[in-house]
Amino acid sequence: MKPFSILLTRLLGLYLFLSTLFAILPALLVPSAGELWSAELLPVLIATLAVPLVGGVLLWSFAGRLAGKLHGGGEADVRIRRGAAGTDQGGEGEAEADQDPAG
Repeated sequence: MKPFSILLTRLLGLYLFLSTLFAILPALLVPSAGELWSAELLPVLIATLAVPLVGGVLLWSFAGRLAGKLHGGGEADVRIRRGAAGTDQGGEGEAEADQDPAG
């Protein structure tokens, strides 16, 4: 499940980055693109462009660490108790194994 989470996180980061880039690209290619960089619109451009672009790059970069935190760092602690005869019946096999063979 962890590799699938890494893949989905990277896809989300890629989508976030590219959708933001393709949304603003036509506005940057027009001849009057210099008007976008005025002091009044600069905070709006930073909020609508820089934050999603940086967020997409960070999601792509740290997808493995994020998946590790979501799914745990190590293997799951799953313990199967087996009886003396090799069956999955934990209670019966243990009761037989606890008895003294001499008595």
